[in-house]
Amino acid sequence: RSHRVMEIDPASALIHVIEEKTGFPSRHPYDRLIVATGSTYATGPFTPGKPQGVLGVRSAVDSVILKTFIEARNPRTVIIAGGNLLGLEMAEAFNKRGMNVTVVEMADRILPDFGERLSNIMLKRLQENGITVIPGTPVASVSGNDEGFLKSVTLGNEMEMPADMLFLAIAADR
Repeated sequence: RSHRVMEIDPASALIHVIEEKTGFPSRHPYDRLIVATGSTYATGPFTPGKPQGVLGVRSAVDSVILKTFIEARNPRTVIIAGGNLLGLEMAEAFNKRGMNVTVVEMADRILPDFGERLSNIMLKRLQENGITVIPGTPVASVSGNDEGFLKSVTLGNEMEMPADMLFLAIAADR
């Protein structure tokens, strides 16, 4: 938390860091490097679980709830709110499970915090794998059926889409 990574040296498997309070530099060896930036995800105007099928992952408990819902309900049509790293990771995972996946991103392109080149590469890959991407509009509302399960998702452009599950990958700073 109080260190800034200044350089990653894969050839020698070292990371170079600076302690922010003191400015003291140090090097640390690694066997495997996992980049975890500590992003925080919001739920937007939605309450996870209401209707059932509106889900997100913020904790280990949430991941168990997600897994249990998928095993019990076998959702076929999934909409992901957020074209960020989490949203795209989940899109790929759901797609591999045979789900029909649509990623909705309110920015003009997926991965809005990254360069346009990477965004275009990822968009092409998603499309090649049969994942639909709708940029430039947010998820506006959800509606449930008489049993309390998600029935459809309405986008900011007023398009209504049937859905068995809405996965929330909305960045907190948006």
